[in-house]
Amino acid sequence: MKKWITIFTTVLLTSSMYAQKTWTYQECIDYALSNNLALRSVEYQVLRQDANSKRAYGNFLPDLNASTSVNISQGRTTNPNTNQIIDSDPFLSNSVGIRSNMTVFNGFRLQNQLKYEKYRQVAVQNDYQKAINDVTYLVMDAFIQHLINQGLAAIQEEQLMASDKEVFRIKKRINLGLASGSDLYEAEAQLASDEFLLIRMQNASNSSENELKKLLNLPVDSALVPEDIEVDPLAEPISIAELDDDPFNIQILPEMKSSVARLNAAQKQLSMNRAFGRPSLSAGIGWGSFFTETRTDTEGNVIPYNEQVNLNSNLSYGLSLSFPIFNKLNQWNTIQQSKISLAEAENELKIMTRDTEYLINEALLDYYGVMAEYKSALKTEESRALAFEVIEKKREKGLASIMEFYQAKNDLATARGQSLRTRLQLFLNKKLIDFYLNGTF
Repeated sequence: MKKWITIFTTVLLTSSMYAQKTWTYQECIDYALSNNLALRSVEYQVLRQDANSKRAYGNFLPDLNASTSVNISQGRTTNPNTNQIIDSDPFLSNSVGIRSNMTVFNGFRLQNQLKYEKYRQVAVQNDYQKAINDVTYLVMDAFIQHLINQGLAAIQEEQLMASDKEVFRIKKRINLGLASGSDLYEAEAQLASDEFLLIRMQNASNSSENELKKLLNLPVDSALVPEDIEVDPLAEPISIAELDDDPFNIQILPEMKSSVARLNAAQKQLSMNRAFGRPSLSAGIGWGSFFTETRTDTEGNVIPYNEQVNLNSNLSYGLSLSFPIFNKLNQWNTIQQSKISLAEAENELKIMTRDTEYLINEALLDYYGVMAEYKSALKTEESRALAFEVIEKKREKGLASIMEFYQAKNDLATARGQSLRTRLQLFLNKKLIDFYLNGTF
């Protein structure tokens, strides 16, 4: 008894470094969605694509640039008044200007680029939703696994207590001359085995707790106590046939929406790259002026800055038409690459459709299989509990051997472990089917 008490005292002291809080699976999910670092990385991808979409809108706007320069010249230079070459002392000159250009037509490249970026935006937004679903499922799976490991450790603790009780009973019977030393050796061996199994179960529980805390991004040295999940053993399994002829609309799933959006984006990318081989038309307008210290009036005085700027002001505007003729097969290669990307996107959509259909079918098979296992495990546990109760009473009266006692004890522990595992796995499988039906957890 002292050995297993020491083991659990150590475990409890280790896990009680921080105040323990009971977490429901939904609380774990909500916390993970707010703090998971991997999910935050996907958020940055969404923000980056939002910026790309805004840039695509900006390509329709004209650009606007201003310029100015200041120069000091000396020696032989041009007289701005007479345009003659003169020898001059150092003088200052300044020029200013502003210009704007705008694309009028470029083969609908800008329009296709905007649609391309919008489809990409839809794709990454659905990638983000898929990442949310993935984190949700991972948290639920880790939560269930931690509950299973904790439950198995609790079952093994009861096994250890029963073995310790049997050792104590045998020692008492030996003192009374009612039992042999061989029974004590067998009982102590079983006790040692149960101690080892308890340590292993507790290690598994600590490991699963660590994995769950990692998903939630909790401090390493914090404690997490999961709240148990109950499943109605009398609940009827989901009847897919009663829901609809085809209840699973995979098009509502974010991964499918993302694949479709990427296919549409690939189509627009092809159209966008084809536009580089078409004529482009742009319009531009500009204004400029300058000032120089060599420009003087009839009396030899330098004309003031503002007056010179007005006198030298010039305005220009016009259209520019460009015809691409040959660019060393670069345009041909770009179009071919876009066609290949489009074919890849089409194939990826087919793969995603096939894989999703198989995943749904696998989820259904697992659900019905685990439901049957759970109901069978409950019956087995009930039978094993009755059998152990009978053997335990016989053992107390000396009517059952030690091997019969341990066999019944171990059979009961196995049955309880199966009931625990199938109950929690059934809950997880039900949640997964609900996701495939509704598109979200």
